[in-house]
Amino acid sequence: MAATLSPADDSPSPTSIRKVLLLVSKRADKIAGPLRAVGVESEVIIAGKWKIVPKVLAREDAIRAAGVDLIISDCCGTHASMAMMLRGLLGVPAVFRMRGNMWSEYEDRRSDRDGLLKRKFVDALVLYTNHNLPQMDAIMPVARHMADAVRAELPGLSTPVLPIPISVTTFPQAPEDRDAPRARWSPDGRRIVASMTNFRYWQKAAPMLDAAPALEEVLRDHGLVWAIAGRGAFAERFFEELAKRCSPDLWVRAGFVSDPWSLLYAASAFLHISEMDGMPNVVIEAQACGCPVIANDYPAMAELIRHGETGLLVRDLTEAAGQLDRLLSDASLHERMAAEGLRYVREQHTDEAVGWMLLQALGEVKERFDRRG
Repeated sequence: MAATLSPADDSPSPTSIRKVLLLVSKRADKIAGPLRAVGVESEVIIAGKWKIVPKVLAREDAIRAAGVDLIISDCCGTHASMAMMLRGLLGVPAVFRMRGNMWSEYEDRRSDRDGLLKRKFVDALVLYTNHNLPQMDAIMPVARHMADAVRAELPGLSTPVLPIPISVTTFPQAPEDRDAPRARWSPDGRRIVASMTNFRYWQKAAPMLDAAPALEEVLRDHGLVWAIAGRGAFAERFFEELAKRCSPDLWVRAGFVSDPWSLLYAASAFLHISEMDGMPNVVIEAQACGCPVIANDYPAMAELIRHGETGLLVRDLTEAAGQLDRLLSDASLHERMAAEGLRYVREQHTDEAVGWMLLQALGEVKERFDRRG
C-alpha cells in the first residue's frame, strides 16, 4: 500500500494541484471525494462509453475556462481518448485511474461469448486499451497486483504506474441494535452470512458455487442463512446452479441492495469468494461495518486482509466452511477481527488518507509533465 502523506500544517494542498477534470463513467465520488478531503476541487463530466464524447464537446468552453491542473479518466477506451485530446488542448497531464483489470474482464467476455465476430470485437478492445494506456502521463491502479498486471500486459512501458487504494466515502452510523436489520433478509431470525457480487462477470460469481457444498453443514449447524446480493446477466444461471449444490432453505437471493450498509451491519460474517477483483469495495465496506471477512487468497483480497488479524483468507475454497465455523465458534476471535478490520480501514481507506496519497502522486506527475515542457 502506498505511504500516506500528511499535511505539515492546515494548508489545503502541498502540491500545485488545485483543480482536476474528471472524465468518469460512474462513481465520481471515488475520486472526487478523497481529493475534496485534501482541498482539491473537481470538475466532473460523467457519462458511459461513447456518450462521453458529446458531453465533452458541449462543454469545451467551460472546460477551457475551468483552469484545471490535471485530467483524470477512469476508463481506458473513449474516456482515455478524450482525456488525451484535452491534454493537448489544455497543456496539462492526463492520468488513468484504473478501477479493475481490463484484460481479465476482456478474457471473461471472450470466454462467454460465441461467434467469431464477437471474439474479434473483444480483440479490438484489447488493442484499443493497449494503444491508449502508454500515452497517459501516469496509470494509477487501485491495487498493487493490478500494477503488476499492467507491466505484464505492456512490457517496456515507460509510463509511471502508481498504485493508490480506494476509499470508503461514508461511515454510516451503526444501528444500536445490530439484530434489527436482520429481519429484512432473515424473517425467521437466523443469523446472516452475507455476500455481494457483480453478476455481470461469471468469474466473480462462479467460485462461490465451488465453496457452496462445504458451507451447507456449517450454515445448518450454526443456524445461519446465506444472503447473496447483486445483479447482472449471470444471476439466473448462478442461483439455478446454487440450488443444486446447497439446500435452498439455507440461502436467500437478496437482489440489488441500494444500501449495502444495512446488510453488512445485519451480517455476522461476510464471505467474499471471487477470481476477478481489482480492489473490491464491498470487502472494505464490510470491514468498515465491523463485519469480519472470509475471502479466498486472491491478490486483491490479500492486499486488504492480513490473515488471522483483519480477516481470514482461504487457499482451498472448501476451507471457507471451516473458517466460517471457526469464526462463529470463537466470540473473542470474531470481536478481535471486527475491531482490527475497522481500525485498518480507518487508517488506510478514509477519504482523507487516500486523498493525501492521490495528491502526492498527482503532484509528482504534474511536476514531471511541467519539466518536460
